[in-house]
Amino acid sequence: MNKPIDDRLLRSADAEAKWRRVYAEQIGADREVVNRSGIAIKPLYTNRDWDSSRYDEDLGFAGQPPYPRGIDATMHRGRT
Repeated sequence: MNKPIDDRLLRSADAEAKWRRVYAEQIGADREVVNRSGIAIKPLYTNRDWDSSRYDEDLGFAGQPPYPRGIDATMHRGRT
């Protein structure tokens, strides 16, 4: 028997569709944006853009290598 569709998935798809409409209205014809290394940057990233099984290797935690979230474990919260 099939499981019922999770309402969160439907809301997420609706929210993304709405975001895309608003984005297109505000930006118009989208052009490719690249970083200084020439890597394309999407206007929106979602959980479908990464493999959660590689979370520790790719994203990890603040203050831990490879430092994608910064070098401080506190994320600079103690700084003023």
